[in-house]
Amino acid sequence: MKILVNDSKSDDELISIFMGVVSHMRSKGIKFLSKKTFDRLCRAMHGKSIGSAIRDRFANPPGSGNGFTLLKTKFGLRGQSRYTREELIENLYQLYVKYGRQPLYSEVGLSGISNHVYESRFGKLSDALKLMYRERGITQDVIIPPNVKGKRRDRVGEDISRFDLGIREAPTNEMGVVALFSKIHDRIGFPVIVKIQQDFPDCIAECTRDGQRFRARIEFKYQSSYCYKNKMREGVKGKSLFLLKEVDYLICWEKDSDRIERDTSVEIISLKDELIKLRYVVNELKTTFLTA
Repeated sequence: MKILVNDSKSDDELISIFMGVVSHMRSKGIKFLSKKTFDRLCRAMHGKSIGSAIRDRFANPPGSGNGFTLLKTKFGLRGQSRYTREELIENLYQLYVKYGRQPLYSEVGLSGISNHVYESRFGKLSDALKLMYRERGITQDVIIPPNVKGKRRDRVGEDISRFDLGIREAPTNEMGVVALFSKIHDRIGFPVIVKIQQDFPDCIAECTRDGQRFRARIEFKYQSSYCYKNKMREGVKGKSLFLLKEVDYLICWEKDSDRIERDTSVEIISLKDELIKLRYVVNELKTTFLTA
């Protein structure tokens, strides 16, 4: 049962909740306690974290913001600055063994020792990982940045070589959609690509519809639902969005949701469907001319 945590809790109640989280942490096998780890566990257990309340309530002198560190020290929980070099390296090694790969940046932070500790001690987390590999005798040809998976998997798309486009596999991400569009744009009503860019929108192209030609604003996504998965909503980070309201077409590999068409006036074009249409037209033409 969750205990409602609020600022009206007494010191004893805060300490009781603190020790309950610490006990839960130890039962999960988490050896080190950072404020980030504490906040995460406390929110999971009680719906709200008391880390900031502890930081301010037990600070000495008042206002110094060191209350969380002092409370850890009081109950024999070591401060992160006291970890030895060997303990920091061992923590990375245990994470490597646990996941069977190089740990992610977020996974290191949730181990109980914040990434800032590694950065202040070794300069960069990647330098600490290199040291761990060397000291543990682990062969690691490339240090991948810790914010991505240590072992990338090459996703295989379905075979589209039958369409004779010079591309063997179907897109498995947004970059693949851009590449495929650049191959067939003139066959699906976009005779000229004006530019493809990193800024919004992804692409400007000349479009032909109903016998008229105009400049179209295009966004690319792997699947049409990715716009919502990526939280492209109005007001995110102060930007005036839903940005798709200012786009004419959303071009994707697969149309797995028509929600965008319901919410906006944007037309979704599925390249997967367009290839099927093109293949059908080609087969019809072949049948017509060969049997004529």
